[in-house]
Amino acid sequence: MENLSAIADNSAEILLAQTLQEKLDAFFSYGKYTYCDAKILGNYWGQSVVDAKVLMGQKILAGERSLAYLEQYQVDAQVQALSDPEPSICFFYEKGYTYDDAVALAEFWFKESPWEAKLQAEKNFILGKDEVVENALRLARR
Repeated sequence: MENLSAIADNSAEILLAQTLQEKLDAFFSYGKYTYCDAKILGNYWGQSVVDAKVLMGQKILAGERSLAYLEQYQVDAQVQALSDPEPSICFFYEKGYTYDDAVALAEFWFKESPWEAKLQAEKNFILGKDEVVENALRLARR
């Protein structure tokens, strides 16, 4: 009997692992959400980034209704993150930008310092508006 119990426990662990992997795969293959989105939602839900990705994947797999809930959670999480004057969720450097980029953005956006430009860029990242930063940087370098 002990062997059957051990096999059952092992099977449950394998099933759980497959389920977690399926959820993670759904998160990555869906293509709409980023690492930054997972960080924002994880912070909102009080979870790690990985746990947020799993929960997001679960909602993706659950279909249209759950996706609608996920989209609203994302908006609520973004609003919460932006309520901090210096949000520390989606970092400038994580996106591959440099100090020189912050200097260029500060000049383009008429910010007093590269730090302020970096914060502005991070707010755009929280909103999923990476293209705003990319476009401003492209124009600043002309």
